[in-house]
Amino acid sequence: MAEHYLDIGGIALKVSGKATAERLLSLPGMSTFVCPPCEPALQVLTDIPVAYDNFNATYSNVGEMLSFQFGTATVALRPALLLRFESGAVMTMYLECEGQIVMTAMSDEELRFALWKAMALFGLVHSVLPIHTSTILYHDKAVLFLGESGTGKSTHTRLWLNTIPGCRLLNDDSPFLNASSLEVYGSPWSGKTHCYLKEKAPIAALVRLRQALENKICRLSTLEAFAALQPSLPPAFFTVDQCRDRALRFVADVVGRVPVYRLDCLPDAEAALLACQTLFANQHRI
Repeated sequence: MAEHYLDIGGIALKVSGKATAERLLSLPGMSTFVCPPCEPALQVLTDIPVAYDNFNATYSNVGEMLSFQFGTATVALRPALLLRFESGAVMTMYLECEGQIVMTAMSDEELRFALWKAMALFGLVHSVLPIHTSTILYHDKAVLFLGESGTGKSTHTRLWLNTIPGCRLLNDDSPFLNASSLEVYGSPWSGKTHCYLKEKAPIAALVRLRQALENKICRLSTLEAFAALQPSLPPAFFTVDQCRDRALRFVADVVGRVPVYRLDCLPDAEAALLACQTLFANQHRI
């Protein structure tokens, strides 16, 4: 049986299953995260059909590329979390066996998404979660820009890259945040920007972006910070009790220890300079 080992977000995983494991490394960004054989924290068994019943879809998504449902089910009399694609492909995670994920045969797009979801579900146990953010590195510290799709996260990080010397992009869509160490990791999932860095950095701040007619930045209270970060976690987490409690604890842990700001901004260089000067006022001069 073919096997591949990867290290994503500081979590070692082994992917087994000849048809899928061999195909995995051809997916964008995956080969960067290959690691030597090791004792994995997470095992992903692929190309295995699963019989399930009592499926309760708690979250549904209909998209141009992928349509799927997420929820709870019973597999061989055991409670499980289930990701079911419109094609019929299924990923199963057993609640009482959190180190093992089982997948049926999938397309490349389904495999890529299912592996992201597997990492997210397992990461809940270890307080390591994917965050919908565009993340800049500046003087070896990370700034995570939050906001719904279309808010201007990628635009704002490009302004940093073009305006502020010494900046680098870590990830443009879904890095992994460790709530225990307060570090952020690059990942194989970076949206339309092919930025797949196997690096990590301590977090300087989180910044929620809001389009405005002038540039203004302010630090948020703990309650405001909670509301700023929570929508950037996978929304399906908040539809299942077993996931919701852990996800909420994750958010509370992060915002209790990391400064969170709101940046009302125009898409211009002055917005990037204002944010950088505010976040790093006592550390570096631009």
